[in-house]
Amino acid sequence: MGETNALDLPVYLIFFGIMGMLLLAIAVIVFFLVYQKRLFAQRESIRLMEAAHQKNLLQYSFEAQEAERKRIASDLHDDMGSILSAARIYLRQLNPDKKTSEYQEIKEETTELLDSAITRLRVIAHNLFPPNLDRFGLKEACVDFCGRIEKVNNIKFSLYFDDALHFDKKEELALYRILQELTNNTLKHAQASTIDLVFHKVGGNFKMLYRDNGVGFSYDLLKIEEKGLGLKTIESRANAIGAQLSIMSEPDKGMTVKLSKPLPDYSVTSTS
Repeated sequence: MGETNALDLPVYLIFFGIMGMLLLAIAVIVFFLVYQKRLFAQRESIRLMEAAHQKNLLQYSFEAQEAERKRIASDLHDDMGSILSAARIYLRQLNPDKKTSEYQEIKEETTELLDSAITRLRVIAHNLFPPNLDRFGLKEACVDFCGRIEKVNNIKFSLYFDDALHFDKKEELALYRILQELTNNTLKHAQASTIDLVFHKVGGNFKMLYRDNGVGFSYDLLKIEEKGLGLKTIESRANAIGAQLSIMSEPDKGMTVKLSKPLPDYSVTSTS
């Protein structure tokens, strides 16, 4: 009897050992399947979130285009329309029978109105597509833009532009529009006195820095209240050229915007 029990014990242990290994293998397989399912669900969730984000950016882009059309229509109707209407009234008063002094006064007033209309029309056309951007490139367009803003606003630009940088036409236009939008936000809301603007390259990346010393805002609150259409438009433009954008602001601490984009080989010159 003792010999039989001695022989049965190893078989018993082997059986339970095999069962334990099978259970462990099943547990590992089940864990792997559950993990894969969760990983797939997570990736699908991220994909859907990215798709929704892209859709929102596209929607914001359309809304920005409509807002820009309305602004241009308003400029043409309210500004140009009123100026030309006044000029027409003066022209109707031009009569050779009038006294020389009255005739000359009406003529001068009409000329001033027409000059104002021409100036305003040039501003509108320049905002639609700046001629310097197409003729001389982004750097000269930025220099001209900053100079024009300083002339008519109580604000000072500090601009640095790395001469080693080169962009294609699509990138130049997107970056110029981003600068316009950021500056408009600063002028409308920030009460700032200075703007720092830097275009430079770091290694194989292009980086843009925009910073004002204005009153700032709560960016998270702005997103929640859905009032940041201009900022969403900027994000949409950055996304269109494959750039990463970060916007940082707090009340009383101004606004800082950083944009980063990998440069193609032809845009990175050797520093050796």
